[in-house]
Amino acid sequence: MLNQQILQLLGQTWPKTAYIIVDGHIIFNYTGYSFQFDHKFFFTLNKHVCFERRQRRTYIPPDPEGYFDEVVWPYYLSNKDKMIKIHDDIGK
Repeated sequence: MLNQQILQLLGQTWPKTAYIIVDGHIIFNYTGYSFQFDHKFFFTLNKHVCFERRQRRTYIPPDPEGYFDEVVWPYYLSNKDKMIKIHDDIGK
């Protein structure tokens, strides 16, 4: 469903407009950047998928035991909640 919305938005202006995709899990928490984007999308994932992705990466130093549950996931949820409160135009 969301992929169809993205393609529909892109199809409205393509090929007349250049697109830049900005990636980052807290980019929308900085209001100074957000006004510069015509369209905003925030892709979510569940805790299990997030954990699996993190396990495939190498961190130096490595995550201590319990770091994901105590720090990473709560931080993701906190930033997601803040982003939702700041923006009412995500996905529009």
